[in-house]
Amino acid sequence: MNHTAVKDEIDEALANLPPLSPAVMKIVQLANDLSAAPRDLMNSIKLDPSLTVKILNLVNSVYFSLPQKITSLNRALILLGFNTIKNIALSSAIVDAVGKNKAVEPFWRHLLAVGVTSKMIAECSGQPRQVLEEYFISGLLHDIGDMMLMRFVPESVRAACDLTEKKQISFQEACQTIMQTDGPAIGARVIVQWKLPEIFNQIVGHRAHFGKDVSNVVNAVHLADKLVRRQSIGFVADKLDLEVSAQELTFNSLQADKLKELELDIISKIDSASVIIAG
Repeated sequence: MNHTAVKDEIDEALANLPPLSPAVMKIVQLANDLSAAPRDLMNSIKLDPSLTVKILNLVNSVYFSLPQKITSLNRALILLGFNTIKNIALSSAIVDAVGKNKAVEPFWRHLLAVGVTSKMIAECSGQPRQVLEEYFISGLLHDIGDMMLMRFVPESVRAACDLTEKKQISFQEACQTIMQTDGPAIGARVIVQWKLPEIFNQIVGHRAHFGKDVSNVVNAVHLADKLVRRQSIGFVADKLDLEVSAQELTFNSLQADKLKELELDIISKIDSASVIIAG
């Protein structure tokens, strides 16, 4: 397939990508509204009964391990807070919109692992509880463009994987050679199409990696992706640049011994979070 045909196929698939539900779009608007009240969030979620059920199922899962069963959104909001409920709703909606099948299972496992690890890094660095799910959803989205490419043009993705191994180049470079586009470019288009907050565009589009001038979330996701690729969890097309520098630890307020401890916990944490992408 030539580059023009691949581009046309991708463009058509993006045009037909299911939109987020009206309830979720309202939640996205609330995410950008500093004056939004908890009742606004509750009213938006209740517009979608299936989303309400999914949120309660997640709240009562081993992922949160709450001491008592939660039967109402209001109670969940009191216990977990506005930001956590908002990000649970977004995570659930995005998984539904993207879909799940055998071909993309490794991609979902990788994204889930990076989401979980980003949250673990945030916890270790002392971030407040109310922002932890922002780290999770940022990691969950970070390489969503790669998964979209697998859905849209699987043969081209497999060709890029072969080229990555043959030439020992990055997967992004291989995608550019095969398709004249790559996961970050496609992911950024998806974020814009779904009108998600700008922070996700920075992460998904890989516009920033790490440093003192980027957000804590960007630093955490960058490091989490490196740790997950080191362990070959889910779809890992290349294993280039996997050494963790002293600067990366500093920007994430981590010590080397804490990093080793965190790495040992990744697999068990993924298992408890798998309910988020369960079909």
